[in-house]
Amino acid sequence: MGIAAIQEVLLAKAGRFFKMSFTEKIKKMTTIELIDDLITPLSPTDTVQHALKLMLEGKVSHLPLVNQTVFEGIVGEECLLEAADENLTLGELNLSPVPVSVSQSDHFYNALRLMAQNRISLVAVTDANNTYLGALTAETAMYTMTETMSLGNPGGIIVLQVNETDFSLSEIARIVESNDAKILSMGLSSLPNSSLLQITLKLNRINIEAVLQTFARFEYDIPAYFGMNEKDEDLLRDRYDSLMMYLKI
Repeated sequence: MGIAAIQEVLLAKAGRFFKMSFTEKIKKMTTIELIDDLITPLSPTDTVQHALKLMLEGKVSHLPLVNQTVFEGIVGEECLLEAADENLTLGELNLSPVPVSVSQSDHFYNALRLMAQNRISLVAVTDANNTYLGALTAETAMYTMTETMSLGNPGGIIVLQVNETDFSLSEIARIVESNDAKILSMGLSSLPNSSLLQITLKLNRINIEAVLQTFARFEYDIPAYFGMNEKDEDLLRDRYDSLMMYLKI
């Protein structure tokens, strides 16, 4: 399957997700509901050549190794490329598959965390008996996160930094809503070697000038923002007017 076909499948999944009710979306956040049907697991009897072909077709650099129905681990492309003979079977190689999997009832955030920690492009989904149920790819998980966090919706982004002791979600929400805006999603992370929190807000408005001014008035540190303020709009308006003048000449 080509890249265009894969993208079409993923976009269709994202579109279906967007149209779901809240209850249906909650259910779709579990790994079992996000299994990628395009992923074919490897078997110990597969040759290195066949395994590399499957990775190429699936546009992934890792694949799960499954012995009959039992999950054995994740095999990486780099290990296979180091094989002396591509006609050897995986069972004949001295492989050390990465034993990374998630439960079928896990939230997909846990799958993303494991993929990031182990630097792998997918994780296996298994049951309580380590039976292989399918695989969840980073690409599918990212599409789902885009929908659940409203990342695909237009709107400004504001990055704040506050001390952990000063963090108040209710105050942040109040400041945003006092300017007729809404928080679509929020990311929270701790800055290394400090007591600071970094808060990333996605708002439902592109023009965030009023929100920025209010945060500044409350003495919030704003290291970055992405959106329009009044100066941006004035600049765009000037450029538009100049273009119209040029077209009339």
